[in-house]
Amino acid sequence: MSNEETLEQIRIALLKYYSSESMKHGELIIALCILMLTTVSTNLSLPPIFRYAILSFFFSLLVYTVGRTLHWGYFASEVLNAPESNTEGTHILRLHLGTDQSVLGRGKNEWLPRISRHFTKLNPKVIVVSFVLSFLLLLALDPETSAMIRNWICSMNGK
Repeated sequence: MSNEETLEQIRIALLKYYSSESMKHGELIIALCILMLTTVSTNLSLPPIFRYAILSFFFSLLVYTVGRTLHWGYFASEVLNAPESNTEGTHILRLHLGTDQSVLGRGKNEWLPRISRHFTKLNPKVIVVSFVLSFLLLLALDPETSAMIRNWICSMNGK
């Protein structure tokens, strides 16, 4: 087998791997959406703050999963044309690193690949920030909670 045929086989293997990861994360997105809709539609006998915490948790996982799907999708699209990296290692590692560099190079000109770079590994900051923002938004949209916050702010200003 020539070097070019070997490289082609490696590209095919990496494309299958990246596409598989993208599909798995797509399935997770659907499952998380179903969980969120189930949480909203069922009448849980929990205080609203706990329901909002559960929804915010699912939403933060959804944000992370969408980011991972973008990440693997960019890898799948770039592996077809990516050059091998000049580092030491096996052909598959060099092609994977070359694909990574190709996606990184795309991120300089486009904002979506730049965002997907934050999802290469488990990023607790993204999960915590999305949880806190969604939780605060749900609290602010709740009529009882927003009235309570307004009353508290008015009482603080009145002193």
